[in-house]
Amino acid sequence: SVMKRATRAESLEKLTDEDESPFKVPKFSPKASVSLPVPGSFKSLAEVGSISLCDDNLNLFQPISGSSLWIGGRETNQDRIYEDKTYDALKLKGILEKTEKVKLQQLCSPGLPNNDPNYINSSLCIFSVFDGHGPLGDLASNLACETIPAQIYQNSPPITLTDNHIQDAIINAIDTTQLLLLEQARTQEANEQEYGTTMNLAVLWSGQYLTVANVGDSRAVLYRKKQTGLDTVALSKDHTTSTADILTKRRVKERNGIIRKDKLFPGDIDHEVIRTQKLALQVTRSLGHLTLSKYGVTQKADFETCTLQNGDILVLATDGLWGEIGNDEVKRILLTFPDKSPQELADILLDKVKGKYPEPEKADNTAII
Repeated sequence: SVMKRATRAESLEKLTDEDESPFKVPKFSPKASVSLPVPGSFKSLAEVGSISLCDDNLNLFQPISGSSLWIGGRETNQDRIYEDKTYDALKLKGILEKTEKVKLQQLCSPGLPNNDPNYINSSLCIFSVFDGHGPLGDLASNLACETIPAQIYQNSPPITLTDNHIQDAIINAIDTTQLLLLEQARTQEANEQEYGTTMNLAVLWSGQYLTVANVGDSRAVLYRKKQTGLDTVALSKDHTTSTADILTKRRVKERNGIIRKDKLFPGDIDHEVIRTQKLALQVTRSLGHLTLSKYGVTQKADFETCTLQNGDILVLATDGLWGEIGNDEVKRILLTFPDKSPQELADILLDKVKGKYPEPEKADNTAII
């Protein structure tokens, strides 16, 4: 497999002396020159130096990104993009280089509170797409886009060495945002209360690892270079009624929800009320639904973690892309334009989506990173 699932690491409380520690002090061997990142890829900064953790030499990676957003035929654009343009792998190198082992041991303790309101975890790099739905879906996606990345930066340890540090920060950010969205919904009129947003979020951490969290039907796909072409690695799975597994159907049924004809809706509410208040969804996971969250629609995210390799290409997008262009067609486009920048590739993918709609007024919102 080209992907490596990260397991939850054991507690770091047993870090005592160097012989017993599973981690080693970060050491660098700076070299004279630094190569610019290859467009469209995660570029290794091995020319600058590498850190030694768990006796492995880990390269630091610098992402270069581009994004495109299209309203389609909708009255409002309910899609949102979060794209970190400030991340600097060289800064991370400097942070790790200056970190003494005793301080590293303290910084990596799970649950470390960050009391400084201006604190930013510069060891992380976040990209995310949000797809709002419902009468006021733009409010939901906007609030989630403003809140979740900020919460992750604020509540993760300054130096992140384990997958569960990231997952805990993401889970806490989602749960906090869910409460804010439900409170926001309660302030609206009854026929406008049922709205929410999906989320697909990728976090680059410790310079080499990528953790993807997904809620809903947006998607993250990694394209990895091989000798002849690209391998396709799905880093998320769609949470839709048409793909619902046994556990999902059981969860919905236990909460008196119904999945029928690719819709999830309450089983004890009159169909006219369901129609007028828009109490039906095609996704089984989403943030912010005031009523449907009681009938089995959950904000719980799925997680996938992999180790990056030089030249990896990550595509995050809402269903406006994936509903029209599948994983294989995206791969074909990437292979057709190997020298294009990430921004050019995002624009090309969006143009392909637009070409799928002879009547643009019927097109969905689309967000691509």
